[in-house]
Amino acid sequence: MKVAVLGFGRMGGWFADNLKNDCEVAVLDSDSAKTKNAKGVKVLSKYEELSAFAPDVLINAVNHNSTFEAFDEAIKYVSDKCIIGDVAAVKDGLNEYYSLKNRKFFSLHPMFRPAENHDYSSEFAVIINESDSSMKDYFTKYFNSFKIKIYQYSFEQHDEMTASALAVPFISSMVFASCTKIENAPGNTYKKHMDITRSLMSEDDYVLAEILFNPKALAEIEKINSKLSYLTHIIKAEDFDEVHKFFENLRSNIK
Repeated sequence: MKVAVLGFGRMGGWFADNLKNDCEVAVLDSDSAKTKNAKGVKVLSKYEELSAFAPDVLINAVNHNSTFEAFDEAIKYVSDKCIIGDVAAVKDGLNEYYSLKNRKFFSLHPMFRPAENHDYSSEFAVIINESDSSMKDYFTKYFNSFKIKIYQYSFEQHDEMTASALAVPFISSMVFASCTKIENAPGNTYKKHMDITRSLMSEDDYVLAEILFNPKALAEIEKINSKLSYLTHIIKAEDFDEVHKFFENLRSNIK
């Protein structure tokens, strides 16, 4: 199988580096410096070169804000039989896009940061239900080879999940980062929060923005604002009965 990967960043590079063991792989990135030291793959310098490579599968791993533009350019130079797919963390608009293109597609969300010699057995990946069945089977085996835990969601369910499972923790960590003034405070709780927040803020800005700009994330932010207003009211009133109810509700949410 011949696979073309658009975007040779952390995720695109991970797919290319591992797929080259079983497939003929070509990579294309608008920043030629990223592909300068690529090994074991064919490096393309422009979209037009996709025609000669003639991929069977196209993986779009560019930044979310460039996903549709990259697809539009690449599709001009691949056959109608080429299966196209994305690895975007937010799927907003992709279902409609694929429907308009009227070709086989797949959609994945690897929920981890690739790293050399990384143990992926505690990591997660999502395969979108609407994906082409052959690609679902292929990438199920691919993720299983790393012992990555796989979940399947529809496009709609995926963005609801990421808003809750990613946007809310991201926002909570960002609030922590914006308020903390102590670099090394005593206590394991503070240290754990600091470790999580530092790990989060080491991510690429495009990755963070991609999660926050999920249209469904705004509703989660509004829920957070509402709960904070409620908690502020309780604290000002020093109402133990009400704060007890609040704590019990929190405990029931995390059972």
